Formats: sequence, C-alpha cells, structure tokens
Amino acid sequence: MRVLLLRTSLWRVGFVALFTLLATGCAQIEWLVSADDVLFELTARMAVRWRDESVSGNVAWRHRQKNSEMVFTSALGSTIARLIEDPSGVQLTAADGTVHQARDAATLTQSILGFPVPLSALSDWVRARPSPSSEAVVERDAYGRPTALTQAGWRIEYSAYDNQGRPLRLRVSRPEIELRLAISEWKR
Repeated sequence: MRVLLLRTSLWRVGFVALFTLLATGCAQIEWLVSADDVLFELTARMAVRWRDESVSGNVAWRHRQKNSEMVFTSALGSTIARLIEDPSGVQLTAADGTVHQARDAATLTQSILGFPVPLSALSDWVRARPSPSSEAVVERDAYGRPTALTQAGWRIEYSAYDNQGRPLRLRVSRPEIELRLAISEWKR
C-alpha cells in the first residue's frame, strides 16, 4: 500500500512538472530582431539526424533581408538556443548563457555541430525556391510547385504545401545529414 501511495505521489509531482513545462513552452517568443521589413516568420517542428544521432524540437524563425533570428526550443518548450545572424556575423547563445560567434552560420555550425548548415540558402529553400548563390536543379509538380531541389550538394524535398503555395513539410539532406521541418505557422 505504501508503495502504491509513493508511486501515486511521484506521478502527481511528475504530472505537475510536465504541465508547468508545457505551459511555459506555450509562451510568446520574445524576438530580439525587430519586426520592420520582415520577409517571413515561421514556426515549425524539426528533426535533425546526423550519422547515428538524432534530435528533435521546435524552431521559431524571423527572417529579414539582412538579418535573421532563430529560437530553438525542446519538445517541451524550453529554450535551447537563440541564433542571430546579421551582416557582422552570426551569434549562437545557448540556454546556459554560453555564446558562440563566427563570420557566418556555416562556419559556426561546422565548429559546433561538426557539419555546416547553410542558413542563408535555407531561408530560400523554406520558401520553395533556389538560393541565388549557386546553380540549382528544380523538379516541379503539375501545379508548377517544386517537389525537389538540388543545390550546393543538398537535396530539398517538398511533400506538402498550404493553400497559399508555401511549403509545410520539407526534408533537407545530404549524405549523413537530414533536417526535417513541419511548418505549423507562416506569417507574411
């Protein structure tokens, strides 16, 4: 009987802790990049696989012509990191306050993750268009929307669009690396 009461008490504490985490995870993102001349904002679930490791969570992204801000949160909503990119470089601030800086996102992600993530190209790819930085091969469906895009060694596949022609699901990959985005909200 004592064991049952202890398990019930632990379950209640765990449930309250989980509910608190979920409630705080629903809080509004406090952006550091201003809303002036925003090209897009999106919120998405993401999953990243690199070799034998994988991680999932959420991303809120505000992209302007000359700067970008991404807030990465865990599946339960706690902030993992904030990335800000502008003409002077890129800065990643981890939840513990550790700051990493580099001249561009590909260099920063290479040093932290072990592989480069082309964030400047990704801002075009999430909008279903090739980056102007290099040649691309685009495959289209019967409606003229991209189903796949190959550029700079990456393959981007689009599996769903909203009624305004914006991608809802995409897979960005190259050997040993895969990023999946399931976009739940577009603004602008």
